[in-house]
Amino acid sequence: PRVVKDTTGKELPEGFQRSEFVLEHGFLDKIIERKDLKKQINLYIDLIQNIPVRTENKA
Repeated sequence: PRVVKDTTGKELPEGFQRSEFVLEHGFLDKIIERKDLKKQINLYIDLIQNIPVRTENKA
């Protein structure tokens, strides 16, 4: 926090590094295994574009 304040000259909000703070401000934070990363990114892109969520065909 001190480095950001020294760099920007602005005070940071209380608790800005907590997961609750970032969630309240619209940030995504998730730990994803590399093998699942493409699927998760596609899901987020679909959600942002208001596209119906794709379902996997497990035939």
